[in-house]
Amino acid sequence: MIEQPARHLLSIGRFAAITGLTVTALRHYDEVGLLPPAHVDPATGYRWYETGQAPRADIIRRLRAVDLPLDEVDDVVDAVGDPDRVRALLDVHERRLAERAAVTLAIQDQLSTLTKELEAMALPTTEEGAAVGPVAAVRIFSHDLAAARAFYRSNLGLAELTVGDGWAVFDGGAVQIVLEQVQRTDAGHDDAGLVGRFVGVSFSVDDAQLACDRLTALGVEIVGRPGRQPWGGILAHISDPDRNVLTLVEYPPPA
Repeated sequence: MIEQPARHLLSIGRFAAITGLTVTALRHYDEVGLLPPAHVDPATGYRWYETGQAPRADIIRRLRAVDLPLDEVDDVVDAVGDPDRVRALLDVHERRLAERAAVTLAIQDQLSTLTKELEAMALPTTEEGAAVGPVAAVRIFSHDLAAARAFYRSNLGLAELTVGDGWAVFDGGAVQIVLEQVQRTDAGHDDAGLVGRFVGVSFSVDDAQLACDRLTALGVEIVGRPGRQPWGGILAHISDPDRNVLTLVEYPPPA
């Protein structure tokens, strides 16, 4: 049974409604020390907040709304009251957004060109139907299968289905993910260049930024920060232990 403390505090759900933050975000902000609750029930672990914490929560929400990385939010919040420090910290992010905008514009130009080219194309048809069935598996190559298995199992939370000599299969939802070990050459890489590349595998997430924050806390390298795409979704990129680049995709809500 959850008991409210003697002094007047707000439950995590009520505090979330007041501040506009989600309960999930509040729990994560507590875990990383950004916004600890005023009281935690020692028996149940339930979090309680004071109304005086709302201004800090509002600043955090607004900084996250402009896509400031979580590890920089704490610095800005602590600098409130020092205008020069706040300006210096946010100038860095403003320049980063400008660079991202330039990249987005370049992508939009490429998309416009591609759209025109695809509109002019006609796919070949066949009376006998498709030659192949649905995608069944995606293969990802590794030099260190043990480290790769630990990463996909522990960091990404995928269920390992079966393991063999030099390979392992994980449940990827609609398709299976097959990890395959390849040997290094004397030069330190495999002859076919199968390891340490952009894999082209996308994992769906509800919140790309929050997923990156959680993976960063687990020691996962973020090689591409979340960025809004012309089609409305958000993409981010992470690296596995072999420096294979994987994609996180946050799809836009249905219209």
